[in-house]
Order: sequence, then structure tokens, then C-alpha cells
Amino acid sequence: MAPPETLSSSVLVATVLSFIFSFLLVPALPLDRTPPNNDLQTLLCLRSNLSDPAGLLASWKNDSLEFCTWAGVNCGKRHKSHVVALNLDSLELSGQIPACIANLTFLERIHFPNNHLTGPIPYELGQLKWLQYLNLSSNNLRGVIPETLSSCSRLRIVDLGGNSLQGEIYPK
Repeated sequence: MAPPETLSSSVLVATVLSFIFSFLLVPALPLDRTPPNNDLQTLLCLRSNLSDPAGLLASWKNDSLEFCTWAGVNCGKRHKSHVVALNLDSLELSGQIPACIANLTFLERIHFPNNHLTGPIPYELGQLKWLQYLNLSSNNLRGVIPETLSSCSRLRIVDLGGNSLQGEIYPK
């Protein structure tokens, strides 16, 4: 068996070598790149699922990292790169609300009335723990109101009128 001094120096050399090789094998990331933003990807998912005949979502572009300045998008004061409100009122939007909207984890307000949205309300909306306001009135939504919305403990204002929805949201 080797003396303890030899073992500790061998461990030290192995640690240093693995540290050096990890930098050589991992490609360097450019320093001027902005890290990917989940909210940006979610907004692009939302846009790709909605038809916008009036072109009012034209500012929602893949190459624009300034999504907090996009039409209808409001970001937080504390978390400046997180969407807290979507205000897409009377834009003639059609299509279904995609489940990816639940990836906007800081979302407090969804205001989509007076459009032509169809399909069901995604049950994933119930995962939005900060959601306080939901207005999907005067659309063409159908189906059952997801029970998951009852688990949104902060949800206080809900307007789903003018749709063909069944069920209720039960307060906690």
C-alpha cells in the first residue's frame, strides 16, 4: 500500500487534471450572448398557435429579445424579464389557447376578450400560481371549465361569459 502522502498528492493531481480537461472539452459560450428566456419561447409558442389577421402581433418576432415591449405584453417591475400580464383584447385573434401559456410562471393577468378563440380552456392554466385575473369573455370557447382553475388560490376576477362553456370555478 502506498504511503498516505502519495495517495493525497495523486488525488490532488487527478482533481486538477480533470478540472483542466473539463474546460478543454466543454465549448466556450460567447460572452455577448443573452441566455435563452423561457418567457420569450412561450410567447412565440402562443403567437404560433394564434391567427392574427389584423397583424397586431407583428412586433412578436423571433429576433427580438425585447419581448417586454411587444404589443399586449407587460413584464414585472421586480422580475423585469418575466411576463406578468397579457392584454390581447379585441384583436380579432383566432385559434386555440395553447397549453404552453402555463410556462409564463409569473403570469397574473390574462385579458383576451372579444376575439374569435376556439376550443377548450387549457387545464394547464390551473398551474399558474400567481394568476389573479382571467377574462376570456366573448370568444367561441367550448367544453368544460377546467377544475384546475379552482386551484389558483389568487384568482379573484374571472369572466368567461359569451362562450359555450360548462361547469364552474369553485373558490377555495
